[in-house]
Amino acid sequence: MTAMTPYFTVVIAAQDRRAFIEHALASVLNQSIDRRLVEIIIVTNFDFETNAKDIIVLRCDDSRTGAKLAMGLKRSSGSVIAPLDDDDTWRYNRLSRIYSFLSKDENIIYYHNEAATMDEGGTLKGQTDNIVGGVQEYRGDADFVEIRKMHQMRADWNSSSLAFRRDILSNKLDSLEQIARSPEIFFFYSSLLPGKKLLLDSSILTNYRVHPLNTSTVPKSGRQKIEDLNSNFKTHLQDCLILKETLNLGNGGVDRTRALNRTILDDEIHLFLTGEAVAPSQRLKTALTYTKFISRSFFRYDAGIVMAALMSGISTKAGISIYMRRFEEGS
Repeated sequence: MTAMTPYFTVVIAAQDRRAFIEHALASVLNQSIDRRLVEIIIVTNFDFETNAKDIIVLRCDDSRTGAKLAMGLKRSSGSVIAPLDDDDTWRYNRLSRIYSFLSKDENIIYYHNEAATMDEGGTLKGQTDNIVGGVQEYRGDADFVEIRKMHQMRADWNSSSLAFRRDILSNKLDSLEQIARSPEIFFFYSSLLPGKKLLLDSSILTNYRVHPLNTSTVPKSGRQKIEDLNSNFKTHLQDCLILKETLNLGNGGVDRTRALNRTILDDEIHLFLTGEAVAPSQRLKTALTYTKFISRSFFRYDAGIVMAALMSGISTKAGISIYMRRFEEGS
């Protein structure tokens, strides 16, 4: 087979979990696109062997997801990076579909598709219904409303459902290494560049596995549910603060700054409601109620901000609107 420069670099990162990585790899090897266009890099904190040819396997004992992805990117040669979580899989035509868009327009630097959920055994359960309406194109210099709209469609969620041009991280890999759990928001905000484009595609091309070991899966009940949820918010908040410092959002890009500040404050509100500011006797009840609200909105946060306003004694529609505007503006 004639040697070709890879167009894609697929980076599969795994921390401790061994149960699903072979399924993830198989879904890459079964892609309909020419295999010569795909470079595969696997980064784990355990020994991993495969009989598949031309696969780079790297060892990284740093538990942070960003550190593993950064190591893979430093070894990558493809112009487009497609991360894949070790517990997820792809539909056979995913890379071909991405190639059909990005190969025709160099200004498209970020792509995100719709996903379906599957259980621990791989049985499909349904789609996430985040992206609707076919293929939607957004400007890299999107305003606050457009960025929030993309956020509502979860364009900054699930690394296995996105792809981006490697150049957007050319000087940011040291910062990516510090990201503990939310690299997708790092990739998304790094793609908001003037003159560039982002595509959101309602095609279901990723299978997102829901299981007890998933870092974003909340246990079913009890205090552990609250502790794990709070841990997720704290880590997400820290990742956002690293991102804000990396992109120097405070010194320009007003709409992008407002959007990220809104996400940061969403996290802070949650931690406030479940933290020391809440009476110990009410903390569990408050956290459970808040969990119910954000679960209904699939972690879209808006319901949580309304709830925070109500708990602050604001009961009118106008008052809540003012309260939400304050947090949107980062004041």
